Amino acid sequence: MNGKISCFASFALAALLSVSAFSACGDSGSGRAPETTASSSDVAAETTMSEEEMRYSGLPEGDFEGASFMILQYEEIAPSSGTVCVDELTGEPINDAAYERTQAVAEKLNVSIGFLNTSMEDTSRIVKQTVSAGEDTYQAVFQGSTRVPSDMLSQGYILDQNTLPGIDFSREWWNANAIDSVRLNERTYMSFGDINYYLLDFMSVLMFSKPVVEDYGLSDIYSVVDSGAWTIDAFLDMCVAAAHDLNGDGALGKKDDLIGYAGYVSQADLAFSHAADAELFSRGDDGAVKYDGVSEKYFNVMKKYSDVIGKKEYALHNDTWRDRFRAGTLLFCGLSVGELSMMRDLEFDYGIAPFPKYDESQERYIAYVTDQMQPLAVPVTVSDTELCGAVIENMAAESCRRIRDKYFSVLIDSKYVRDEESVKNLRMLYDGDIRFEIARIYNWAKVGDAIWGAIGGKADKFISNMEKLQPTLEAAMEKTMEAVSQ
Repeated sequence: MNGKISCFASFALAALLSVSAFSACGDSGSGRAPETTASSSDVAAETTMSEEEMRYSGLPEGDFEGASFMILQYEEIAPSSGTVCVDELTGEPINDAAYERTQAVAEKLNVSIGFLNTSMEDTSRIVKQTVSAGEDTYQAVFQGSTRVPSDMLSQGYILDQNTLPGIDFSREWWNANAIDSVRLNERTYMSFGDINYYLLDFMSVLMFSKPVVEDYGLSDIYSVVDSGAWTIDAFLDMCVAAAHDLNGDGALGKKDDLIGYAGYVSQADLAFSHAADAELFSRGDDGAVKYDGVSEKYFNVMKKYSDVIGKKEYALHNDTWRDRFRAGTLLFCGLSVGELSMMRDLEFDYGIAPFPKYDESQERYIAYVTDQMQPLAVPVTVSDTELCGAVIENMAAESCRRIRDKYFSVLIDSKYVRDEESVKNLRMLYDGDIRFEIARIYNWAKVGDAIWGAIGGKADKFISNMEKLQPTLEAAMEKTMEAVSQ
């Protein structure tokens, strides 16, 4: 029996099929346990393997006798969007690669992979209904990153993915840094990587106007980035240098004046601290998350930004950046990669750079991912963990093999970006250190509000604001840890 892909277009249809199609999920324990391809006794054969074969060796294998594997996925409709599974070939490169990926895994493991696309609210509701009833209906769930903790984790609905046989988060198709940034103790309740390939869509970057750089004699930004000198000071110096009184009224920062930076606070401003490798939280030897308070470095980051882009003469912190950029009165804007799709019709050229490092001694550039991203979660009702682990690991690996390069090619082909230097920077960030703001993901005391308030001009009040928040923050953290210790 060959593996196949099935798609359920609505929850109603899924419910009608639950007696037959989903019963296979509950009985899937009768499938053959997966085996790995690693063979310590066949060294000679290994030496003849191609580089491609070696790269994807050791993946779980097995015949699961047509068992069902169902995916529930929240379908984001914002510019930054994506779904893990699709139901047909359309000729669009990423769509078709995703379809072929799923088909290849279904055939390899002899499983039937089905999925349901639905809303954020329905995703949470369906998980609550099925898990509360003890039903093994869905084996993988993709939901908004802030809704997973509030609607699933806090209720005990999802399991630690480290317990799934066959999953290896050290392999290249998983983004270990993104996973580590939100794990609790040593437990992984949310995972990210090529399986949710639109991770890049939600990564924050700086978009810059090439005409402004040229007209005002600013340094070549790509060269500064490549040299490792793209720091907070370098960025802020450019923001100040770019600011010009275009309307001739003798003042800076008016609607028709040129300013240095604009970005929407919750999607971009949180990127500044992470890019500078400044954190409010750390982990103990046991992996437990702890609040460290505001370090000298962290305050310096807030203060540097507050003193420049916290002033209206140089920056704005709202959602009007598109209009400013289109009008040619903005040097930098902070945005997620997916939002570049709304800028394809620009008549002038632009480039993409990372958010700046703290200083030149910082080894690498770091990218922040907004909380709209959809992680992979696994319901606790999964009965056949071998099947679950085998399908997830193979889908992640096949996503790396079939989708990743096409994704970057589409960025150019669809005019999201217009030069190879931009693609190079995006690849560097995607393959490097990607982080979430953990307090934002777990909704700990609205720490995000305090951070972007400081960057937006209130740095002098940041330490006192965080001291006031600390009791509420630590209580929220404790509540989260109690939920996962049950």
